[in-house]
Amino acid sequence: GRYKDDPTVIGVDLHNEPHGPACWNCGDPARDWRAAATRAGNAVLAVNPRLLIIVEGVEQQNDGTSTWWGGGLKDVRSAPVTLSVKNRVVYSPHDYPVSVYAQKWFSDPRYPANLAALWDANWGYLAKENIAPVLLGEFGTKLETASDRAWLAALVDYIAQRKISYAYWSFNPNSGDTGGLVADDWRTLQTAKLTALKPILTPVPQPTPPVTPKPTATPKPTATATPTATATPKPTATATPKPTATATPKPTATATPKPTATPKPTATATPTPKPPAGSAPAVTATWIPQSAWGEGYVSELTVTAANAVAGWTVSWESPGATAVTNAWGMTCALRSSTVTCRGEGWAGALASGQTVRVGLQMAATAAPAAPRLSVTAN
Repeated sequence: GRYKDDPTVIGVDLHNEPHGPACWNCGDPARDWRAAATRAGNAVLAVNPRLLIIVEGVEQQNDGTSTWWGGGLKDVRSAPVTLSVKNRVVYSPHDYPVSVYAQKWFSDPRYPANLAALWDANWGYLAKENIAPVLLGEFGTKLETASDRAWLAALVDYIAQRKISYAYWSFNPNSGDTGGLVADDWRTLQTAKLTALKPILTPVPQPTPPVTPKPTATPKPTATATPTATATPKPTATATPKPTATATPKPTATATPKPTATPKPTATATPTPKPPAGSAPAVTATWIPQSAWGEGYVSELTVTAANAVAGWTVSWESPGATAVTNAWGMTCALRSSTVTCRGEGWAGALASGQTVRVGLQMAATAAPAAPRLSVTAN
């Protein structure tokens, strides 16, 4: 209902990456993802019948094969999702390289030539045989190994040939498994990835220069014959030379010098004095949970400096945490159940009033909902 009148929202992905005990059309109401997707899709369409209903696959398929979480759509052939409004279902697998998880097909001696047949069997047949629309909802890589580069090249070629829609994971850099299309500063482009994706990127339309029509030639008038008069000798015309046109020199444009930019003074690091007792803290932080699952969580923090600081540190208790998987804008360490992070790089030194958004991914059996943050200025 919230997005019913928002034309930029075109669909709803019902559930991220069904896996484990999730099955397709097995009849068990506790595990049958096809049945659940049917109920959920119809519930959405009852509020907004214009939306697309995006349905991911499962991990374990009925023939005993397994694939990526959400990637198994082999059983759609015999048991599609049928909704109350026609032409609304879009099937959406996910696919990743060996750097994310070592699936058995990556060790096949035919790799990467074996991938196209694998994708055809698991989900590509839906597009190949025009059974239903397919949106490859996630695929991505840090692109650091030859195997990952071979995988991405094969998948880009497959997408191009099948004309499959896709969403790359991810644009932003804070994915521990894949990184992003921009670096940790959120601005520098990852050109190697963009080059690999170029065959399926839509070119930016270039404006066509206006064509100036050539002027139509004006026909010369036809000479009308005049009766010959009595010949009176005409004086011989003396050719008056036309004066030679003297080129008037165009005035040379005198370049107006641009004002020289006054160099900004280099900021001299001044030791941050400790605030007097009872005053506002020099640095504050806010916890922003992003996602959590059975094996870990991702959270971000906004860190704000009331005064200029050379650095900052934040820590909190995270029961069940086992390792820091990834971090951006800070360096983090885990000791017992305490996570301690120190700002670094672009998020290290902060100017007065500056706010940065940083984050991390943790391996953990539980995620803290709203931990007490201990923040100090360096």
